[in-house]
Amino acid sequence: MSRDEKLAANIRRATSTRSRSKSVSSRPARGLNTPGTAAGGKSQGARDKILRYPLDRIDNTTDYLSITVAEFKPARLERLLDNIGTIKQQVKNQANPSDPGTTVTRAGVQNNAEQLGRNILSGVPQISNRLADNGAFNRKNAQYYITLPIPNGITDANSVNWGEDSLNPLQAAGINAINSVAGGQSIPDALTGAASELLKQVGDANVQKAILAGIAGYGVGASPQALISRATGQVLNPNLELLFSGVNLRSFSFAFDFAPRSYAEGQMVLRIISAFKKSIVPKQQSGILIGAPSVFQLQYKQGQHAHPFLNSFKPCALVNMSVNYTGSGTYATYADGTPVHMQLQLQFKELNPIYGEDYDQITSGVGY
Repeated sequence: MSRDEKLAANIRRATSTRSRSKSVSSRPARGLNTPGTAAGGKSQGARDKILRYPLDRIDNTTDYLSITVAEFKPARLERLLDNIGTIKQQVKNQANPSDPGTTVTRAGVQNNAEQLGRNILSGVPQISNRLADNGAFNRKNAQYYITLPIPNGITDANSVNWGEDSLNPLQAAGINAINSVAGGQSIPDALTGAASELLKQVGDANVQKAILAGIAGYGVGASPQALISRATGQVLNPNLELLFSGVNLRSFSFAFDFAPRSYAEGQMVLRIISAFKKSIVPKQQSGILIGAPSVFQLQYKQGQHAHPFLNSFKPCALVNMSVNYTGSGTYATYADGTPVHMQLQLQFKELNPIYGEDYDQITSGVGY
């Protein structure tokens, strides 16, 4: 091959390489498609629900935090009070006695009234159970699916309330008197019997007088404890105990750093922040009522499965969020105005407390 022929062949190869490189560079990298475009057979609406940072592909070894956003579902009180409708219908049907199937019976009304009482005593279903029952977090009804990296410093804490309480002998005697009245005994007889039983437990005559003075002190507003202490230099045994007094709701705080590496990733960060902003605020349904904000289901995941170790969450409310658009302490943006470093702070609070039975439903990790 002559020198001129070799030169022409080199030019053709270089031109072909430049054309192929330009074609490849014009296509977005895998996982970096422009957010919101129809890809993989999914509709525009379905794509708009799926938000993820970073845009790298997730594999079976990737740990991340999955956040599903859904509409808040109020309690369905018609289930709680449905027997009222049955009773009303029975009474209404009494106007048509010719139909034996609609005859009102005292036993029928009583049975429905008893069922109503059982429904009320069973309580309104927990929000977490309602959300699970009506599928508020399934793929059909969810508003957003947000995937974020697991942040640093993740913790969980469980707590309950215990408080000190006392019940001295005079108070116990009063309770016994009330029980006696409930059993059919007259109030004077009940009080006399309770006082007598209490005095029998004390052999010292002076102490007995002090206790009687203490009982009399209730009628004049004086402190029985003070009267007994003045007379004997002693106080009633307070029977002090630490008693369970209530439950608490857990809260979780997360901090996420966003440093977009491309235009597509910057637009995805914009949509993620916008989704949280839209979900935390209430809905203006009418001039009288305001609808509750959206609720959130959080889950630590590894690949497509629940994380094998970390804690689980009950449905949560987003109670506070803040965005720092100068994450590095200096204002800096890309050419399109996207900040180069942002920080997102989120604080969630669970809608329901944790009970022992909830752990029986968790098959992975440390439970709640």
